[in-house]
Amino acid sequence: MVISKFNLPFIFQNRFFYDDTLPFGNWQLFTALNTEYNFGEETSFANKTFLLGPGVFMSYFPSDSSTVLGFIQHAQCFGDFTQDHTALGFGGKHQLTELLNLEVLYSKFVRGSNTGLGQSFNIGLRVLF
Repeated sequence: MVISKFNLPFIFQNRFFYDDTLPFGNWQLFTALNTEYNFGEETSFANKTFLLGPGVFMSYFPSDSSTVLGFIQHAQCFGDFTQDHTALGFGGKHQLTELLNLEVLYSKFVRGSNTGLGQSFNIGLRVLF
């Protein structure tokens, strides 16, 4: 079955967010729920697969230009391809200038099935326009 002229896989994705500034100090709770359905090319490993990915992030703002955060995220794939994992992590952001942010993040995959466990180290620059 050919769905597209180029046999490309497709992804239908929805993201739901909720955030709340907590009444004590400079704390913020942010939650996200990602839903994703992969379909298209029959040879794709994740064809006809649904992903559910909730996450909870807690941020502390020690100054107007800095953020420290911790998080827990889970991903659950089911359908033709099954896999799941849970990650814990922490990081920080600092606004270097009005247009430039520095971001650092560490993640540890603490459990999972049909996947390799490990860790990730991320550093990035974000330019705000």
